[in-house]
Amino acid sequence: MNFIKKIRSIVILILIVSMLTSCSKAKSNDAEQSETLNTSSVTSNEIPKFSSKSGTSVNSDSNITSANNKNPSFVYNISSSYTWNDFIKEIKENGGYPLYIQYIEKYINGELVVNGKNPKVTIGKTPDYEYSVYENGKACINKYIGNERNVVVPGKISGYEVFAVNFNAFSGDSYFGNKTIESIDFPDSVRFLIGNVCEKCYALKKVKLPKDLITIGNGCFNSCWSLTEITLGNNLREIGKAAFYWCKNLSQVNFGKNLVMIETFSFAECYKLKTMRLPDSVKYIGTEAFLYSENLSDINCPKSLEVVYIDSFEGTKIDIEEFNTKNIKVVENTNLTDINRTNYIKNIMYGFYQ
Repeated sequence: MNFIKKIRSIVILILIVSMLTSCSKAKSNDAEQSETLNTSSVTSNEIPKFSSKSGTSVNSDSNITSANNKNPSFVYNISSSYTWNDFIKEIKENGGYPLYIQYIEKYINGELVVNGKNPKVTIGKTPDYEYSVYENGKACINKYIGNERNVVVPGKISGYEVFAVNFNAFSGDSYFGNKTIESIDFPDSVRFLIGNVCEKCYALKKVKLPKDLITIGNGCFNSCWSLTEITLGNNLREIGKAAFYWCKNLSQVNFGKNLVMIETFSFAECYKLKTMRLPDSVKYIGTEAFLYSENLSDINCPKSLEVVYIDSFEGTKIDIEEFNTKNIKVVENTNLTDINRTNYIKNIMYGFYQ
């Protein structure tokens, strides 16, 4: 009998061990699946990348669909065979797209790899400028090191066409800013003003922007206290975050015909703004875009406007209910994270550039 009891105990023990092993494997599989799902989620939240097929785009979020089942032209996949000429061709064919600044900033600052190499190939310097030359054979101005009050930016530098101006190029000291420059004339060859180009240029009174400028980057003219008027070209698609923040004497903004996005804080604390006439092409006005521009009392609602935030006109004389004269999506969630906000914009802007 003792022998039978021992056998029975051994069998029970084996069964228990077997059950525990099965549970452990199940948990391991669940963990692996969870990790896979989390990885997939992270991938879908990444900034969309360029496509190697001209005129074709792929959205990283498979849950987004449009009425004609096409992907928006402002979403791309990067590929190793993608060239600068392909890039420009798509921009010309599609007419530019929102959030474009995210891509060009990465390209300009060497965070993208083009044809298997970092795009920044040459760094140069003249008496007035520091610059870089990229694989497209064009130059970006990195820093103005001259001391002129009235600056005329060259269309070519050391023989290379200037197509962009980089972060803080004219902003002088990071703390005290630039108190010398009174006017800047940008050449028409420039397509992109990257972030904070003229931030804290306190004496800047006059700016001539390129006629084919596509985007004004984040904080580009932040705290330009002496700036009173700005004229934006017809090719401009996007005004970045805080682009004209605290331009406290800015009273006149002349918009072009094809602006699509007015981002967060774009015209916040512009105390002299009273009247604005937005082009009918505007589709998106970001959170607190006109925050505390306290004298703003007259602004039109663009015919194409799709999204405006509930606090876009906070601290102004504009009533969001009166401004919202048509079926516009009024966003009440103003605390979105950067990733969620980017994906949110991708959703609401979906299909605008078919």
